[in-house]
Amino acid sequence: MICPIYLKYTDKQAWNCFLKIKALKHKLALQRKHHDKCLPTKKQLAYEQFKFKCLLKKKVRWTDEMIVQWHKETFPKATLDSQLRKLKEEILEAYNAFDDITELADVYIVCVTLHHRYKCPAGDEPLNNFKKSKLKKQILDAVDKKMYINIRRRYRYINGVYHH
Repeated sequence: MICPIYLKYTDKQAWNCFLKIKALKHKLALQRKHHDKCLPTKKQLAYEQFKFKCLLKKKVRWTDEMIVQWHKETFPKATLDSQLRKLKEEILEAYNAFDDITELADVYIVCVTLHHRYKCPAGDEPLNNFKKSKLKKQILDAVDKKMYINIRRRYRYINGVYHH
């Protein structure tokens, strides 16, 4: 089952459909409680659920802009300094797990935020290398998987650093 919050960042049409289904379910519950016939019917709900399932079948790639939007909302207190420390940490993890492409996905995500959110040149060269790499498709697939994991995590801000 797909995490609904994932849609908020990856597919606005599916996200809006999800919200409509949620509202229809609430209205139907009220209809049953108050025996009101003028609220939405079960057919409307069934149609929206079918439409939603169809929308979920398409593959969505996380763009740099989506990653930055998620980052701003999830880490509002993040700073350039904290992101540079995070980049160092992720590069060390990728180096120590050189055969694990998901670690490269973490480096990519941090570089995207450095480049787009903070306009920091530290993210530029790694991003350019990723985009020219023979493993570009595999890295972007790993980024998609990693972002799906990241959006489901709960983060806490402790002593100036975010932790999951």
